[in-house]
Amino acid sequence: LHVAGPSAQALMHALCPEAASVPFLQMRKLRVCGVEADVFRISFTGEAGYELHVSAEDAAPLFDQILRSDKARALGCRPFGSAAVNALRVEKGFKVKADLDFAHWSEAGVDAFIPDARKHEVLPFLGKDAPAPLGSEQG
Repeated sequence: LHVAGPSAQALMHALCPEAASVPFLQMRKLRVCGVEADVFRISFTGEAGYELHVSAEDAAPLFDQILRSDKARALGCRPFGSAAVNALRVEKGFKVKADLDFAHWSEAGVDAFIPDARKHEVLPFLGKDAPAPLGSEQG
């Protein structure tokens, strides 16, 4: 389940106060509305957000509990679809695998996610040890 938008932090704080302590791009095992969940602090919408990973049998009941909570009603929270998330992701410039299939990280705009120590590293690949063509510089 994805909780995102301008009210996401207020909603999650009401449902699970410990969620406020989850740093961006990290995960904590918490209980949300009494359900054990892996709570990820991430969002592809450009707004604050959380992903709640729960067992399949807990997903629908948790979804209902969240939407029926007093806080969700007070904040005007409502469901949204994956097409909306994808449109917001593209607008924000967040990359996913399909955007990166044919691009090098330096061309894809994901520099912030590559550690400086690895930016000049040449990783192993098939053919790496092949001799360079005549007349070319090896480096």
